[in-house]
Amino acid sequence: MAAVAMVLGLEFVGISPPEAWAQTGAGTITGTVREANQAVVPGAQVTVTNMGTNVSAKATTNEVGV
Repeated sequence: MAAVAMVLGLEFVGISPPEAWAQTGAGTITGTVREANQAVVPGAQVTVTNMGTNVSAKATTNEVGV
């Protein structure tokens, strides 16, 4: 019986994924900064803040407002 349990245990390990996917807590925000007339805004300072942790990140838009 112990041998059967050992074989079944090894087979389970053999079919399980080699790694577990963990959440990194990081993400991506993309967008274009535009004026009311839809013109892009190069050089705009953009700040995003995680309201749960109060951690902020800053970026500056490029020549096409991204």
